[in-house]
Amino acid sequence: VIDIGANVGDTVAVIHHHAPLLPILCIEGLPKFFELLAQNVSATRPAPVIEKSFVGTGGEDLVPVVEEGTAKLVHAEPAEGPGVRMKSIDQILEEHPSFQNSRLLKIDTDGMDIVILNSALGWIGRQKPVLFFEYAPDLQLGHKPGGIEVLDKLKSAGYRRVLVFDADGDYMFSAELENAALFSDLHEYFSGRPREKYCDLCIFHAEDEEIAETIRCNELGVFRTARKYSPARLPDEPCQEGGKC
Repeated sequence: VIDIGANVGDTVAVIHHHAPLLPILCIEGLPKFFELLAQNVSATRPAPVIEKSFVGTGGEDLVPVVEEGTAKLVHAEPAEGPGVRMKSIDQILEEHPSFQNSRLLKIDTDGMDIVILNSALGWIGRQKPVLFFEYAPDLQLGHKPGGIEVLDKLKSAGYRRVLVFDADGDYMFSAELENAALFSDLHEYFSGRPREKYCDLCIFHAEDEEIAETIRCNELGVFRTARKYSPARLPDEPCQEGGKC
């Protein structure tokens, strides 16, 4: 797993609760969060590899802004001096070659997610990892390219199924990237709502369709159990009670 925007290690804790031996590369550039991350994972065995870096293209002057336990990069004003140093995905993977074959790329950077995905398309196209990232159009403003453009590039790279989660982690629905109108509407819905509403997208390559469907069924099973409701039934619905496929 590659965890970009590892913050203080909360994602590591969740993953290792379910898969204790899974190797994780944690990337966090903010010194305060990095120090807490290092402390929080110090007793973990196997210990995650931690990289103190901001990820991007390195072509712009950006400075970190911390808000309520999270951080984002914004364009630096002239008086603020040079921005933070950034590394590309390719550079980081050259320095940590054991993660070249990672099968899950998680990104949570409050605005740089789309930029990072776009910069990593070469590696993504070769390795075809599952992608999990925050989709917040307002936070993408000022960073290019846009979300819809990158989704289209992922489609061209062979990615197909998308699972959509709301900001609280509740599973919403699945769709195929070919449904351009739906994702255009999704982009419009979450636009003009700074930090008020956003979603997370989990995107699978066409070769991982079986994995995507299994996760979809399990997510439905979790919430059917928690909410105790009568599930909808579609023709040839593959999910049985409890989310078993």
